[in-house]
Amino acid sequence: SNVLSETDFIIQSNTTVNQFIQLTIINFGLLLDTEHLFLQVDQPFKVPDYVQESLYEKTTDLYNPDLWKLIFSFTGMFNTTGVFNNCVCAINPYCQRQSGLYNPIITSNNTSVSIMTYAIPGSIDGCYALDSFLFSSLECFYSNSDCLSILLTYMNTSYNVIDTEIPWFSPEPLKYDPLSNHFLPNTSLSDIIKEMMIEQWNYEASFNLYYKTCAPNYCTYSYTARTYNYIGVITKIISTIGGLIIALRFITPHMVNFIYQFFQTKIKTSKQNKFFTRMKILFKNLLKLLYTELITLTIFPSYSFGQINDRIKAKRLNQLASRLYVLLLITGVVILSLQTLVQPEILTKTYTKPSLETYEYLLENHGDTLHCPCSITSSTYGKYIKIEPIFHQVCSSQFISNEWRINTTTGLVSNLSNYDRRDYRRFLSAHLQYLAGLCDLSNQSVNAFI
Repeated sequence: SNVLSETDFIIQSNTTVNQFIQLTIINFGLLLDTEHLFLQVDQPFKVPDYVQESLYEKTTDLYNPDLWKLIFSFTGMFNTTGVFNNCVCAINPYCQRQSGLYNPIITSNNTSVSIMTYAIPGSIDGCYALDSFLFSSLECFYSNSDCLSILLTYMNTSYNVIDTEIPWFSPEPLKYDPLSNHFLPNTSLSDIIKEMMIEQWNYEASFNLYYKTCAPNYCTYSYTARTYNYIGVITKIISTIGGLIIALRFITPHMVNFIYQFFQTKIKTSKQNKFFTRMKILFKNLLKLLYTELITLTIFPSYSFGQINDRIKAKRLNQLASRLYVLLLITGVVILSLQTLVQPEILTKTYTKPSLETYEYLLENHGDTLHCPCSITSSTYGKYIKIEPIFHQVCSSQFISNEWRINTTTGLVSNLSNYDRRDYRRFLSAHLQYLAGLCDLSNQSVNAFI
């Protein structure tokens, strides 16, 4: 293939990188969508949240009142009394509700009811932990929100009550900068994951490295030029005539002498002199006739000069016009002959192993006809294109560290079922593990393609 110009190289590099980014994002999204579909299709049955003591209840069969049946129900949005919130996950996989921190209280009739003590901003409860994660945002973990301090207070309280012998770890909150951050704090994790947790794709395409990789062995260009200009043609004609004169002056006497000696033995001197005399007279008469004809030559008809009554004047004008015609005809023939001799020719010039500077000079001056084939038929983009993705800051934050995850789970009751199903503490650890896994998976996917 021919070496690309720098402009074409930049255009092709941009197109290639954009296609790479889109293909990488699509493949990553297909992987997550497949996982999500498996969860949505495989709808499990479960015991309702409000049934704690027994998994069975008596049937309403009048003929067999002692028959018991196992209680199952579809997963969905329940309230504390076990009533659906008008959303069944088997029918609508997008069921969701606000998530927060719940604490149990004892009502007047000595029943335990969980009430939300704090609604966590950006935290959404879905049909599954994965749905809850995708519907939620990282709004709680930013410095401009008091959510993180409140969450840490709840966790620290449980941490101090339970002696875990693990040092307390407090992560630094995320910081939003509108100039450098593409995602807003309230952007859902689903939208962030669709972009592979990547804030920005930075890439650099080096034309110098591309040219070194291409390494053309030669460059050629064609141009049109006259071999001789008019002065050169005239000089060549004069030199040719001069050489012809010298050659004829050398050859002619010998040729005439040879002819003369050849006929001398066969023709008598008197007859020979008479023959040459006749030839001389004939030649003089021929020249005289030619001169007379040229002088008296009239080519054009009389009416070409208008109505002139003076015949002598008309004849004189006709003779002058005829002479001018012959002169212009001879001049035109000479000019056309010279023009034919100086017709332009297509010439080709070759440069062996041109440098980048030479190539740029040739491209600027002979771009239309320049031909510089690469010395290799194919090359990898990684030799001259560098891609560096900038991941979401949470992927490099302390929120996905093991220390933070251990702190969040250590202060909790070992039996998470003691917490209300809507309590964020039940799936906070799972969210953090999934978030860390997505960051790592995204990084591996990008590096594999790069």
